[in-house]
Amino acid sequence: MNLSCFSTRSGGGGGGRDENNRGGYRGVGTGGGGRGSGGRGGNNNNNNRPLGNDNNNPNTTLTDMLRRMKPLSNQAKGGGRGGNSSTYRKSGFRGPSSAVSIFHGDYKDDEDDYDEDTGIGGEEPFPEHDAEHEWKKVRGMDIKEEVDEDEENKERNAMLAELTDAMHEQKLVWKERSQPVVRYQELDNRGRAYGRGGRKTASARVWIFPGEGNVTVNRADFVDYFTRESHREMILSPLVATKSAGLFDVVCQVEGGGLTGKAGAIRHGLARALEKFNPEFRTPMKLLGMMTRDSRKVERKKYGLKKARKATQW
Repeated sequence: MNLSCFSTRSGGGGGGRDENNRGGYRGVGTGGGGRGSGGRGGNNNNNNRPLGNDNNNPNTTLTDMLRRMKPLSNQAKGGGRGGNSSTYRKSGFRGPSSAVSIFHGDYKDDEDDYDEDTGIGGEEPFPEHDAEHEWKKVRGMDIKEEVDEDEENKERNAMLAELTDAMHEQKLVWKERSQPVVRYQELDNRGRAYGRGGRKTASARVWIFPGEGNVTVNRADFVDYFTRESHREMILSPLVATKSAGLFDVVCQVEGGGLTGKAGAIRHGLARALEKFNPEFRTPMKLLGMMTRDSRKVERKKYGLKKARKATQW
């Protein structure tokens, strides 16, 4: 299909065919009623030559083709179908329905003329190069950086090995500490077990040895020394807990504190002495809290106060 340029002619009123605009688009004229002139007709003007014939003309340039393909923006100003009212109809290039041939290019590669034997003509299609070196160059690495990285890896591995060994040794220590402590019988030259106890400000030294169950406190019978039943029960409670009452004779030396403090100190020392004599006695006494030193004592008086906490009214 041949396309021509837009005609610059505009007809009078009453539309019709323009013989000088053959093969062009329909234009819109200016005039009275009806569509303006512009129609189908012949055109022998060279300026309106169809585009299809320009491909065969060797003198035709691409600039001429584009200039002729440029649409006319203010071309047709025609009257309406009635009256003098004017309407605007923009005409533009809609493009050819068939493909427009383009100039042939030179698709010949330089490597076609390359001679592998002589190395002359064109360029080598695939030049030889060290791919690994190029990759390192792209990544910004060189041989020195690679050596440094290997040294860093060695140092890191050495540190990791040291940490692993230290953790293994620590686990062995934890395992040893988690095992129950092995306790042995501790007796003096006379076959006695010794224990030292304390309660409040009192301190007691206790010796036990196999006997008939006699308890002596400061060279006196404990019944005479402690008149209260609660104090006597407190002193004999370790023997009752270990079910060893009447099997040991107890000798005590106590000083400091009052009767309650002395009784508590004797009980604490007696429990420790029983543990030294037989380590198996530790479990029942530990459950009853007899092996623990009671740290409670009277709080000291502060200056400015009547007692440890009591203050004057204000």
